[in-house]
Amino acid sequence: MKKISLIVFISLFLGAANFFAQSVTGNTSGLSPSLLNALEKFAKASGRNITVNWTGRTASEQQALWDKYAKVPGAHLSNQCGPDCTLERGGGNALHSKNSSGKWMIVAKPGNSPHERGVAADINGLSEDDCALLNACGLCHTVQGEIWHVELGTKCISNHY
Repeated sequence: MKKISLIVFISLFLGAANFFAQSVTGNTSGLSPSLLNALEKFAKASGRNITVNWTGRTASEQQALWDKYAKVPGAHLSNQCGPDCTLERGGGNALHSKNSSGKWMIVAKPGNSPHERGVAADINGLSEDDCALLNACGLCHTVQGEIWHVELGTKCISNHY
């Protein structure tokens, strides 16, 4: 009888541990309900905690991010407005710059960021191996070079680095 009780206890303990390892934590304020639901679905499917670093930026937070990365040597605008985009002329809606670890990243012009609308999240610990599961949960990577950036949708990019 003690052996069966121990097995039941271990099963319940492991089940509870797996249950608690399926949550979304971190900066979730400002997330749209549909994005939060998709992130929770991904957490359950992957069996791990998902930590959201940043979402729901205000316009002033996005402006501060834009201003910070515009000062990085080599920063340039996307050519979505044509080949003569320059920071001085204010063209383009995405700034290409390097982050503190030297990786290229993209910062949306204030007013154009999905973070400002709560429909994008930056998440810790994602890898290429997560792409298929993210897609199955209704999430995808939409910004080249930013494996941590996810949004709702099906128009996903395949090259994240």
